[in-house]
Amino acid sequence: MKIKSNELKQNLRIDLQIIIDGLKISPDNLKAHRGVGVPSLIGPRLYQSDASFHRQYVYLAMAKEIPSTPPDEHCSLIIIGEAPKSYSRSRCHYVEIYEKVNIYSLFQQVQQIFEEIYRWKDQLQYALNHDLGIGELCRISLDFFRNPLFIHDAQFNILACPLHVPAMPAWTFNERTGMETAPLELVNDFKTDPEYQRTLATHGANMYSASLRGHRVLYVNIWGDDNHYQGRLCIDELQTSLLPGQFTLAEYFVSVIKIAMMRRNYGIQSFNRPYEQFFEDVLSHTITDTISLQRGLDASGWKMDDSYLCIRLVNDQRKIGYLSIISTCNYIEGKLSDTVAFPYKDGIAILVRNADQQDYMPQISYIIREGLLKAGVSNMFHDFKDAYYYYRQAELALEYGSNKNPTIWCHHFLDYILDYMLSRGTTELPAHVLCPEGLMYLKVYDSENDTQLYQTLQVFLDNERHATKTAKDLFIHRSTLFYRLDRILEILNLDLENQKNRLYLQMCLHLLED
Repeated sequence: MKIKSNELKQNLRIDLQIIIDGLKISPDNLKAHRGVGVPSLIGPRLYQSDASFHRQYVYLAMAKEIPSTPPDEHCSLIIIGEAPKSYSRSRCHYVEIYEKVNIYSLFQQVQQIFEEIYRWKDQLQYALNHDLGIGELCRISLDFFRNPLFIHDAQFNILACPLHVPAMPAWTFNERTGMETAPLELVNDFKTDPEYQRTLATHGANMYSASLRGHRVLYVNIWGDDNHYQGRLCIDELQTSLLPGQFTLAEYFVSVIKIAMMRRNYGIQSFNRPYEQFFEDVLSHTITDTISLQRGLDASGWKMDDSYLCIRLVNDQRKIGYLSIISTCNYIEGKLSDTVAFPYKDGIAILVRNADQQDYMPQISYIIREGLLKAGVSNMFHDFKDAYYYYRQAELALEYGSNKNPTIWCHHFLDYILDYMLSRGTTELPAHVLCPEGLMYLKVYDSENDTQLYQTLQVFLDNERHATKTAKDLFIHRSTLFYRLDRILEILNLDLENQKNRLYLQMCLHLLED
């Protein structure tokens, strides 16, 4: 959805500090007084004794013309001369100017400051409305801030850098993503720099000292709606001095950048975030080596042995518009923490980390049903190297489920695994991926604890759950058998009263013998 100009204008807060920064008056001849509240000004007015104050305007007046008693309202004033002493105890925000200046010339200066800011705002809005990308938003803002600026994401990919000067780091080109990124040595310095580590928790505009980079940097962290760190705007103090009012303007600029990021508009008609390329490469089996997988997971803050789940969403009734896909992806990521959702193969691919098996679907079921989407869900897994295979499970769940139960909107691979095994065997997926993780763990548990749970399960199923015969075949007491079965059921997390589950396990046991 497009963001209208008046909606953005509400976020653009111009205060007296921004005006002070733009005045062509020596700082020694200015004195600012902070009042109550935070003003949000939309323009200047000349003070008239018969008019009331409006909090959205800054009033210009000669000191001798203003009343000796300050107004009760919240107001902002630029006073040529010294204000009455009573104003220092008032609710007003005001600036005293001690040098001789023509009030009409001053009014023109202030008006030009507002015009420059609104011209910048309108240019940003135009670029946003026409999907010109983050790079164009930064190019527009380069002259406005009068210093080099750039934006990087949470993985230090450079999303935009319209001007690079020698004092800035030399970006490194990443052939896989096709993007420039911060050099590794600088990233390593950041990891060990206490000041930088503290900056990762800040909100709003802040200043990073010159201790590491050799110059100061005005920065604003970009936080997602789920308070997830998405990257940072950096304005390097290399050409002009950074001014106090630029902190507020930088925060507004980041609010515009966030809209572009929410819509995934990183370039002209570009809707993929840089780190999505890694996940696409994993699901398409382009990246398979452990080192590359580990590097990509480290950048995302994920671990190789975390628990994972793959989901595929499609609409087989109609083609989904691209912006609708983006909106759906954003909704899903907003509902589920530790989730990546992105356009993939005419649908949506979702990777969920540490998903609660009971909670992940109710969180996104509304948008799936309303959007007439269908979901294919993989089994849980704990080795990210197998993500390609488990995403295939999600695809296969959709394929088999849509044919067998077309009226159901969510299909789990576990419900169709026997159909798949009987029709395709292991020609596509390896045997260990087809089997429940608990069964694979029984072997590991036996080897680590010198037990025989795997063999006990095998004999128990072969004997059609006849306890006496199973205990006799294993040469153990019935109480020992029941203890083992309790432990087996705890690890397997499958109901052995279910005939399909027993058949599934017996087929897996046979597959693992080959």
